[in-house]
Amino acid sequence: MGVDSDPVRAIPSLWRPLRIPAFRNLLIADIASDVGAFMQSVGADWMMVSLHAGPLYVALTQTASALPFFVLALPAGAIGDIVDRRKLILFTEVWMAAVAIVLTGITFAGKLSPLLLLIFGWWWADPVAGLAMVPIIANEGRHALRGETCPDCSH
Repeated sequence: MGVDSDPVRAIPSLWRPLRIPAFRNLLIADIASDVGAFMQSVGADWMMVSLHAGPLYVALTQTASALPFFVLALPAGAIGDIVDRRKLILFTEVWMAAVAIVLTGITFAGKLSPLLLLIFGWWWADPVAGLAMVPIIANEGRHALRGETCPDCSH
C-alpha cells in the first residue's frame, strides 16, 4: 500500500490537434461548409415561401436536402474508401458550385418553380465529401492527441 512514485501522467490537451495545420484547416473548412449549408437551407425554405408554394413544399425542401444523406451514405462511404479523398472532396465541391451557379441563373431568369427548387435541393447535397472527410479528420486528430505527426496526412 505504498504511494505511487510515478508522477501524475499529463492528460493530453484537447486543443493539441489544432496545432496540426492540415487538421486545423480541415476543421475550419468543415465549419465554414456547415455554416454555408445552414444558410442554403434557410435560403431554400425562404425561396419556397416566396414562391407561395405552401407548407408541404417548404417541408419537402428539408426532405430533399436530407434524403441524399440517407440514400447515399453507404455508397458514399465506399467511394470515399476507394478513391483519393482529396480529389473526391474537390470534385464534389466543384459539383456543388456548378449546381449553385445553375440555380442562380434559373432564379435570375425568373424560371424557378417549386419543383425545380426541390430538384436542386436534392443535387445540392454533399454527402460524399462529408463522409470522405471524417476518416481524414479522425486520423489526424488521433495522431495529434498522441503528440505524433500524422504520416498519411502531410500532403
